[in-house]
Amino acid sequence: MNAAGAAVAVEVATGSSSSRPSDSATRRCCCAGSGAFEACQLAGGMRRRRLVVATVSLVLAAAVAACILKGGAKQTSSGGFRQARAVQFAKLAGAAYCAVPALKAWTCGPKCLPSVQPPVKVCVGDTTKAFVARWEGLGLVSFEGTKTYSSMVQDLRTYTSLASWELCSNCRVHTGFLEEWRSLADCIKDSLANVGSGSGSAIRVTGHSLGAATSALAMVSLAKQGWHIEEAYNFGMPRVGNADFARAFGEMFPSVSYRVTHHMDPVVHVPPETFAFQHVNTEVFYKGNLSTGFTICTEAETSTCAGQYSDIAYDLLYLDDHMDYMDEQTGSSGCVPPTRSAQVSQAFDRRQVGSATLEMVV
Repeated sequence: MNAAGAAVAVEVATGSSSSRPSDSATRRCCCAGSGAFEACQLAGGMRRRRLVVATVSLVLAAAVAACILKGGAKQTSSGGFRQARAVQFAKLAGAAYCAVPALKAWTCGPKCLPSVQPPVKVCVGDTTKAFVARWEGLGLVSFEGTKTYSSMVQDLRTYTSLASWELCSNCRVHTGFLEEWRSLADCIKDSLANVGSGSGSAIRVTGHSLGAATSALAMVSLAKQGWHIEEAYNFGMPRVGNADFARAFGEMFPSVSYRVTHHMDPVVHVPPETFAFQHVNTEVFYKGNLSTGFTICTEAETSTCAGQYSDIAYDLLYLDDHMDYMDEQTGSSGCVPPTRSAQVSQAFDRRQVGSATLEMVV
């Protein structure tokens, strides 16, 4: 190879003139002699390989970015959602299932976070209960869910009555959920005031299963009456109301409320969409345990999150997914039974009302 040919070969190989050799450079390469031509061919092959490597690197980078966006194994937060925070809320949602004496004494085990400040007030509704306390300086309300999940799923498949709710325009919500909230509402509001978080205060809200549905209604109602919902993490929530309710809920709590779903939990698929029910935003979906990461879906009904599993009859085989959120036992399991002293000291104040006994917790 002569000096001129070698120079052309080096120029094309390194891309010193430009990232892509010009036609004149290619012609010079071809005319510079066989040795230079072979060098040019070799240089071109090197460039192509570099381009392939660069392209593959970009594709891999994009794939990694997409994985992180959709909830890779190392992702622990996205937007306002924080996984560590969700774990705390899951414990508190599970605590609502524990016995009243244990709640009032705040001795229910790992679910009773030490950062919760006594007194703990317990409200008893038609079929569930809730507790109110202060947590990290703000009011906290945690709603218990049903303890018979399989029966609830079957009931919600058929019991699909919607009631008008005056708190938002054209809103219709599940009749049973609304009745449960109304049975708790006065006690919840009084208890918040009693722990120093009356109307005008910032509060946090959580619930699991039916408790999550009650929580959603409580959030709207309390916000309308002056409370500020600072954080809300709800787990295994069924559909609560119609599209107008879902829309109003999203507008009221655009960045503070998260509806966490888990794998094939059947409860999140009832009541059916075909009866005019629609989920609220924002959904955070875990396909497995915490280590598998999560996916955030901002659309109410999508097959990207829990909607990919919507065969309720088959999903009923996976009720364990409803009992386990954030790797925590969100049902009655995991509650430490109250001590005898707590049972005595925290007994109900029983008041006879006619032939019935009204249990009021103070």
